[in-house]
Amino acid sequence: MAARLCPVVDCLQLDATRCGGYSGFLAASTLALAHNLQVSAHCAPSLHAPVAAAPPNLRHVEWFVDHARLEPLLVDGAPTVRDGALDIDDGATGHGMTLSERAEPYRMAVLGAGRSRLTRPAAHTPDGRDTSSLTSRSCLRRKLSAPHRSMSGRSAAS
Repeated sequence: MAARLCPVVDCLQLDATRCGGYSGFLAASTLALAHNLQVSAHCAPSLHAPVAAAPPNLRHVEWFVDHARLEPLLVDGAPTVRDGALDIDDGATGHGMTLSERAEPYRMAVLGAGRSRLTRPAAHTPDGRDTSSLTSRSCLRRKLSAPHRSMSGRSAAS
């Protein structure tokens, strides 16, 4: 797919969760480099930070406001943002993150037939609905109204 896009885009947006993991991300960024294109890491900045540091043609790591709130809640070892850049722990193994104990209330229970349910304590939406019974699919479909910002992974001189 990336090879078909290279002639028609000026920046190839890559998502390690959708393009074969870190290996697929690196392969696609090499393909983009061969076409004089920059790459953008799509969403999940903590997941993309270690691999996005490798390609010389990185434009930016996409950063949404909700990432700043959710990633530190769900994982330990998430990179921090300082002066507009993600700080990466070079001494960490793999991506350096582990599932946080703070994520326990958001654990999913598998119900069978491809359905799952949040097992967190009962909570209610502003209109009074019990959110503990929402399926994972309905939770994913909710759109956040917060605007997103891109945080540059490298300076313009890089």
